Amino acid sequence: MQIPQQLLQAVASRQIVPFVGSGVSMDVSSQHFCSWDKLLQQMVEAISDDDDKGAVRSPLKKGKLLEAAEQAYEILGASEFRRIMLGQFRYSEPVGDLTLPKAIWALQPQRVITTNYDRVLQWANPKSQVVLSGQSGNMHEFLNPQDNPMVWHLHGHVDDSDTLVLTKSQYTELYSSGDSGSESSKHARFTLQSIWVGAPLLFIGFGLRDRYVMDSLLRMLQLFGGHARERFVLMCEQDQGQVTAWDDYRITPVRYAAHGEPLRQLLQQIQQQSEALRQSNGSGQHAVISALPLIPARYGQWLESDCRDVLPFGMEQKQQLLMHLRQVYVPALVERQKTELQSRTARKTPTADSEDSREEPAWELLMAAIQQGSLLVEGDPGAGKSTFCRWLCLRMMCKLSLQELVETPEEFREQLSADLPQNLLAVRVPLRELNDQLCAERRNSLDVEQLHQLLGQCLDRYAGERGLQGRQLLAWLQAGRVLLLLDGVDEVPLELGAGADCWQPRQVLLECLPSAVRLWLQAGNRVLITSRPHGVPAKYQQRLQACGLRLARLQPLPAELQDLLARRWFSVMQQSAEAGCLTADAMLRQVRQLERVQELVPNPLLLTAICIIYGEGKVLPQDLHALYDRIVNTSLHAKYSNTRSQADHQRGRLVAIARGMHLGIDESRTSPVFEEHSELLKKVLSAFAGRNQMQEQDRLTVVQTLEDLLNRSGLLRSKSDDSAEFAHASFQEFLAAEAVGQQAEGHEVLQLFCKYGQVSNWRNTLQFLFARRVAVHGREKAEELALQLVQSVDLAALGQRSELAVVACDVVSNLLDRGWQPQQQMRDSFTNLFAAAVRTECSEPVRIRIALLEGRLGDRRPELRLENAAAWCVVRAGRYFFGEDSQPWTLTDEFEIGRFPVTNDQYRRFVEAGGYLQREYWSDAGWAWREEKHPEQDPACLSHPQFGGATQPVASVSWWEAEAFCLWCTAENSQYEYFLPTEEQWEAAARGGDGRRYPWGPDWRPFSCNSEKRNEAMTPVGLYPAGAAPCGAEELAGNVWEWTGSVYDRSEIHDPNARRVLRGGSWFNDWDGCSAWCRFHNAPVGWSIDVGFRLARTLRPDP
Repeated sequence: MQIPQQLLQAVASRQIVPFVGSGVSMDVSSQHFCSWDKLLQQMVEAISDDDDKGAVRSPLKKGKLLEAAEQAYEILGASEFRRIMLGQFRYSEPVGDLTLPKAIWALQPQRVITTNYDRVLQWANPKSQVVLSGQSGNMHEFLNPQDNPMVWHLHGHVDDSDTLVLTKSQYTELYSSGDSGSESSKHARFTLQSIWVGAPLLFIGFGLRDRYVMDSLLRMLQLFGGHARERFVLMCEQDQGQVTAWDDYRITPVRYAAHGEPLRQLLQQIQQQSEALRQSNGSGQHAVISALPLIPARYGQWLESDCRDVLPFGMEQKQQLLMHLRQVYVPALVERQKTELQSRTARKTPTADSEDSREEPAWELLMAAIQQGSLLVEGDPGAGKSTFCRWLCLRMMCKLSLQELVETPEEFREQLSADLPQNLLAVRVPLRELNDQLCAERRNSLDVEQLHQLLGQCLDRYAGERGLQGRQLLAWLQAGRVLLLLDGVDEVPLELGAGADCWQPRQVLLECLPSAVRLWLQAGNRVLITSRPHGVPAKYQQRLQACGLRLARLQPLPAELQDLLARRWFSVMQQSAEAGCLTADAMLRQVRQLERVQELVPNPLLLTAICIIYGEGKVLPQDLHALYDRIVNTSLHAKYSNTRSQADHQRGRLVAIARGMHLGIDESRTSPVFEEHSELLKKVLSAFAGRNQMQEQDRLTVVQTLEDLLNRSGLLRSKSDDSAEFAHASFQEFLAAEAVGQQAEGHEVLQLFCKYGQVSNWRNTLQFLFARRVAVHGREKAEELALQLVQSVDLAALGQRSELAVVACDVVSNLLDRGWQPQQQMRDSFTNLFAAAVRTECSEPVRIRIALLEGRLGDRRPELRLENAAAWCVVRAGRYFFGEDSQPWTLTDEFEIGRFPVTNDQYRRFVEAGGYLQREYWSDAGWAWREEKHPEQDPACLSHPQFGGATQPVASVSWWEAEAFCLWCTAENSQYEYFLPTEEQWEAAARGGDGRRYPWGPDWRPFSCNSEKRNEAMTPVGLYPAGAAPCGAEELAGNVWEWTGSVYDRSEIHDPNARRVLRGGSWFNDWDGCSAWCRFHNAPVGWSIDVGFRLARTLRPDP
């Protein structure tokens, strides 16, 4: 018979795996190695009891060898049974004729499998290495042979009696189709299944009587029959009746005339023809051709095309550009493993103590983590899990690197090291696709073999498009050469159907996954599984970790990577790195001034949505309501892109959920919750479906609907196994405002504000609600509501309940942010609110909030106009005390000191009057500094969002600028001479005649001034009347350090650049720095964010 060409090619390439049965040993010596039948007959003779003999003979006569062996094992006992077995194979030295096994080795196989227990194959090739099923390390080597050929004794070896598979129960454990049995049995099954699928087999001396082996092969043929490698059997013509049976197993017979010499000659013929084929291919006699199937080039081509268009949201067609992942990708970060010591992948950052000292940050690159080992990666929707998987496939399979229009910061640069072999086959399996196959069969349980079947079917379904087949994946898996990325466990539904028809596909998958992962890792593969938080319940997390996966949680993007993503995005969109960076930086400046919006940008998905919105008009909506409306719509239309109505309907569901979380299912809840039990959310969705039956066309159960929102919307996520939350609390607040705003009209809106305005957790929701009212009803209705709300605040009770006042501030601020100027009635009402806040000494943050808004409205206090007497306090001539030791001294001439430090608005008048440009207001040294060192026209704080409030003290001014302001004031009001008080004058004003330590008395009272960093900035002046000094001046302690006219070191008095004295402490200081005798100093050119000044004046003598 002609030898099949495929067999010759498999032998020539050294891919062939001979599967050696007992016929080979019997050919060596039938006297020394008997068949199972004869062996069992010997055991029958060893049994003394006739009934027991019959119990073994009965199944033996019927050909049920394993049942006979099981009976003999139970009757004889383990010890005697093994003694007889080992006696049959006791020969340590070669016996018989080794021509046949040597002919097998002449084929130069790298791997041989045998069901025999004896040493025949080792006698024929002493260099061969024995592999046993219980040795996981050697099993891994068997899948990846390197040097000497290896023989896997599938049923054990005579040298290790504990490994022998002898009885039916042992066979059942080894060949079970499920996940039962020991770890060694599971690993052996996985290896055998991989060989069945991934390697060409040649059965030699093997019959069909070993049903366990053949049934295992048949199962794999049923799973992967269309894609499994070729199989051959050397079959004697005498066994012609078995041809049909071999056909059932899709095994090609290669016939020889008779047992003995004809078989040896056939093997010699195969060896000679394969050697000739090897030589003709130019491979050389000892070349080893990879046993793995080639990966089609189409797979890499598909990967590139799949990752080309990375726009995650719908955009107008005219705006779309061809964008590749390699152009906009930014690295993903995971929480650093606390026990990790691998310094080569650690990123170092300097500490404050020393530039040379280093400490590891709390994060590490996900790319570095996967190179160290297999991972279970958790991340919020939109955090970048799938993006990383796609990029990793591109790096591994297409060898692509970044197209860096904008360079990656050094500490975030990704490197591929030898820890992750570059010849791995990287395969990303979206588990939603696997779920399609799982649902088609609707299994209630899954074993590893069946999971392999699903994986193969999943790949085969798209093989025409993607180029990768299930057979190829399984072959590479068995060789331990796959980087397997199972992406999106959370996209496998928790539950399908209802009642008796209810089915839980995710649980079915997760029950099987740990066993599969263990086998994959033992074979040498690398695995990465992704899920949203709580998509994998804790018990399965623990099981996967026990199998060797490290739990790694994705971290939010730090500012550096936020900048990088935005800059890369706009650089591609504008086809210019320079223009793109300018656009990105402008957008990020806007974003970071909007507190709630800047909290969204650490999420790559939401940051990209903001980039798209900004890119459409180079401006973000100034109103938060409009911005959130765009973000929500952009996110939903990207995820539900089939029709606009589908996205709108999903928004309706989210609105209903937000309302339920705010008000409760029966609307009795007064304070919202931001994490809700899944059962309540199902009730909310059920009620929503009942109200919107015409739109509920997807026919999903409430469980499926909730899972769909959790998995796809990007706005809702799991908080725990049985609870959920919005991706950010502000999304819930925005959507809840939409819910209540749809139902409240007219006077009901004011009632709603008054009711929930007393609940602090409703504040943001009410801000969104007011902005929605502006958008829907216009300016007039909004101003009317704002006025009514300000007038609704109980001024007398403001010291006890101030929540509604805060909400009133929010709505007034919203109007001012739009550039609207409120009417006089609003100004008067708000001034009354401000006066009540100071008078009742309501909470400090509320006072500050009201005062800042009063400044924006045009604070009309007479004390703030320097031309008014109310702005000044008289310090009488007399006896005072100076310094910590309270040295008495006499003030001979009275003077006036400013009631407050100079404010931003007061200083701004100097700037707008051209004070920085007029030489006459500056001393010689001051003007030299002004021209050479400080060309700016005003202090930076005047336009700073945190420090530039109208009635906040001006800060960041040098001594020269304070001096120039005094000269300008003198020029503006020639009746007085304005100056910086000396430190003696300043201390006299602060301590009064009794020499007190603080302006208010002898003891420290932190809440009588702005101190101890409580407020993180200067506060508007006039908020601490209880901290006034005896002369009436306020804030001589805290808020800002104040320049004086004194030189710190009297020996430097004639030096114009001598250090000047600072007094009073600032918002940064505590009891010590704020004491009235505390002295500090700075050079006149120096300035700081907590340094300002206060004016003093005296009447100028008549000319």
